[in-house]
Amino acid sequence: MRASAGSHRTFLYVRVSTYDQAEYGTSLDGQRDLGIKFCAEQGYADPQVRVEVESAGEEKIERRKELRRILSEIRSGDVLVCRDLSRWSRDQVFAVHSVRQMRAKGVTVRFYTQPFLDHVPGAPIDLLGIIAWTAENERNATRERTMGNRRRLRANGAFVEGLPPLGYMVEDRRLMVVPEHALIVGRIYTDSANGVSVRKIVDWLRIEYPRVVVGQTKKHVMQWTTNNVLKILRNRLYTGYMETAANGRKRTTEPGSGKWIQTHEAIIQPALFEQVAQGLSARKRSGRTVENSLTHGWLLKRVAKCAECGYTVRASADRRVRGGEGGYYLCAKRCDPTKYKDRTPCTNKIAAPWREADAVVEAQVLAHLDGLVHELSVERPAARAEPVPDFKRLAAELVEARTNAVRLVVKGIISEQDAAKQLTELKRDEEALEARRVEYERRQTHDTEEARRAAFAKLTEYRGVWARLSAADRRELLSELAETVLLTASGDIVIEWRPVTDVAASMGGLEVELTPLATVLSDAA
Repeated sequence: MRASAGSHRTFLYVRVSTYDQAEYGTSLDGQRDLGIKFCAEQGYADPQVRVEVESAGEEKIERRKELRRILSEIRSGDVLVCRDLSRWSRDQVFAVHSVRQMRAKGVTVRFYTQPFLDHVPGAPIDLLGIIAWTAENERNATRERTMGNRRRLRANGAFVEGLPPLGYMVEDRRLMVVPEHALIVGRIYTDSANGVSVRKIVDWLRIEYPRVVVGQTKKHVMQWTTNNVLKILRNRLYTGYMETAANGRKRTTEPGSGKWIQTHEAIIQPALFEQVAQGLSARKRSGRTVENSLTHGWLLKRVAKCAECGYTVRASADRRVRGGEGGYYLCAKRCDPTKYKDRTPCTNKIAAPWREADAVVEAQVLAHLDGLVHELSVERPAARAEPVPDFKRLAAELVEARTNAVRLVVKGIISEQDAAKQLTELKRDEEALEARRVEYERRQTHDTEEARRAAFAKLTEYRGVWARLSAADRRELLSELAETVLLTASGDIVIEWRPVTDVAASMGGLEVELTPLATVLSDAA
């Protein structure tokens, strides 16, 4: 197992809003092909393509896993490429804030169908804000029209929630019982009410009903997983009642803001539904908590990610070994691909023994802490006072050069091909200037002697009490020191450490929420 540093990367973000677009349309393929071609033309590195099938509205941001992964992984010098601003987000506040925040970090953000949104330092008009505002207004108007129609239809008892639950089909927007499937739903509820665990229910469903075909227009085989069975057990539609408004609802199984009215034939009696709900809640409360989990003390839990797919690595305890002594780190997408939208198992089949992996990573963390402490302890030579660059003047010169290139094309003095080459070179000059400005401001605000001294003191103390830190504090400290922690297909743990200046800025600025050292020492005593 080894640690290594990475180079600048290119991320290509591709998104559509619905599964129909993703499965039958050409939007995903078109965005991917054009984005890869654009990256090649601009001389960027081969992009990491991140595909998302989700709405871009404000209320869906927490469900956009790929977008949040990019925001957590991207760093100074990287490039983000997207088709246009609406593909990134239609929420005004989030779109403007996230793009500006990335550019402030030194990330190059390019929208290849909207070159006028390319960042020009010192430009008098914020086109990014204007476009985001327009997209937000368009989204709000569409949502109001759609939600108004849905509220009216729900009040009349129409089903407008998408795919019907198992046991029903939709005819003229009304839920109709499918008898053979209703028998399965009834047995699931009966077994749960009798105390049968969800896992055992899944086991007999897979044996007795391996191929239950559901769907009307798009038929598919029902996947018997714990999550799908829980969705059935928590869906109040089976009682024959439907909610008239879904405002505030995060999931279809959660209550909204409307009234429950009887609209269709029931498969489950309300009393049985309430009995099952109480049983599930009681079993959840009596289950393992975070503190007594078998994997609570594992160092890489919720920290490491799969190097193949980028998703979180699962900490899986071997219950055959008493006390959680046995267990492995596995790719979560490999273990249960049905939880992910593409439903494709990850190719990473490695199962890394947790004790071996934790021991190797712990040794690397301690060695890295020693290196950081030594580097921060060395007094840097006094830097010569350098003149403050006039970034506004330099940016204005680049804007003037771009305007002149366009003017020469209009007058026919140069060809469009020559102008395109000049504009491409100017774009690279603007990106280099912006990166230089960000680096200069970072040195002036973060890379100070005060921050380095504070970070030196904090890291020295935590190095001394590492053995007495809680598992949660160790994970928090590792997350602060490392850019990424990846589990490879060969079983290696590859760690990309953050630059010492970034660590000094965050640790010196007290941004790490670890247990106070006084508490650690007093508890140990």
